[in-house]
Formats: sequence, C-alpha cells, structure tokens
Amino acid sequence: AMLNSVTGAHMQRTRKRLAPSIAAAITLLCPLLMRAETGAEAWLRYAPINSPTVRLRYAPINSPAVRLRYASINSPAVRLRYAPINSPAVRLRYANLPAVVVVPGDGPALQPARAELLAGMRGMLGRVARVEDSVGQESAIIAGTEATVRKLCPSAVLPSGVRADGYRLKAVTAGGARHLLIVGSNERGVLYGVFGLLRKIALGQPLAEVNEKQEPYGVPGERRTDVHGFGAPSGGGGLVCRRCAVL
Repeated sequence: AMLNSVTGAHMQRTRKRLAPSIAAAITLLCPLLMRAETGAEAWLRYAPINSPTVRLRYAPINSPAVRLRYASINSPAVRLRYAPINSPAVRLRYANLPAVVVVPGDGPALQPARAELLAGMRGMLGRVARVEDSVGQESAIIAGTEATVRKLCPSAVLPSGVRADGYRLKAVTAGGARHLLIVGSNERGVLYGVFGLLRKIALGQPLAEVNEKQEPYGVPGERRTDVHGFGAPSGGGGLVCRRCAVL
C-alpha cells in the first residue's frame, strides 16, 4: 500500500511537471494541423482514373462547335472520337462512299466542317478522302450552304425552307455521278450537317438513298442550342434543339 501511494504521488508530480510542455506543444502544432490543404495535397488524395472511356469524358474541349470561335481544328484529340468500324458488313455498306470531298470556302464554321469530315472518314472507315474546290466527273461529298451547293450541283433538286442552323442530307445523281449533299441553311448548319452524316456512319445507317432534313425548333426567348446540343449562343429570337431540349 505504501508503494502504491509513493508511485501515485510520483506520477502526479510528473504530470504536473509535463503539463506546461504538452500545452506548449499542442499550441505549436495546432496551426499546422488546421492549415488549409494545398491543391497538390488535395490531388494526392484522389486515385488516377485509368479508364480511357471515363478519361475521354473529361478531356479538354476539342469540339469544333465550341472551339471554332478560338482556333482551327487540327488537334489529334478530335480525331480520337471516331473509333474504327471493324464490322465487315458495315464497312461494305460504305464501300461506295465518295472519295472526294468538296467543302468550298474558309468561313469560321466551314474549316472545322471540312476537317471533321476528313477526320471522321479516316478514323471510322480508314478512307483518306481527296479535297477538291469544285465538282468534277467523280462522285463527291458536297457540303455547303444552299446557294453554294446549287452552284456546284445545279441539276440537283433541293427543296428550300430549312430553318437557321438546320441542314439537309440528300443523295442525288447529277452528270452521271452519285453525290452525297450536305446542305446547310447557313455555315453553322453545314457544320452540324457534317456531324449528322458522321453520326449516321458511326451508327451504321445506310446513305445510298438518304434524304432527310434536320432543324431546330424556334422558341422565342430561349437560349439557342444547336442541332446536336453543343450550346451555340443565341443571337436573337433563340432556338432550342429538337433532340436535346427538355420541353
């Protein structure tokens, strides 16, 4: 009992002696423990995402519809969106797809349209198309505004009346050659028409007799969204995408 009493008293004296030192240490360490986390330290807490599909979802913006205001589209990152079509049956369906591309003009939407069309054909079908400024004797994919396409292919029957930013895809025979027309109501419509054509190829849809029109709805006061939901800024009355709008 005497030993326990002596030990207890010794421990109390030790705690009293160390208490100021412990308090001082806590005071010094608190700012370190409570300091703000830096960006680098925060990043270290997150494991890398290794899935190519997920990483592509958060890749830098390379969409021509977004980037056409800032730069021309020549980035290889854009072409990665066009996965090769490996099905022999689907590839055979596009065996007669014209090898000539005619997209005249150097407008801010026409250059990306031309680049996307070439990249899509190369990426999905392995076809390296030849770019021409005019229509010759060969079959061609012709993209442009209605006025431009009428000059290039005057014998083609082109119904008019497409809304702003809309487009028409139409297969025609002119001068003994089979052409695939992408007719936009304006230059931006041409770009969206190229996306529409490439989407059909990606889905394996036939193009031999294609004849369809795509256009946004006119909704006054709404923000305009382009035909494929890229969110083009509204310039007036505003349009909302037929496919993507939540009405």
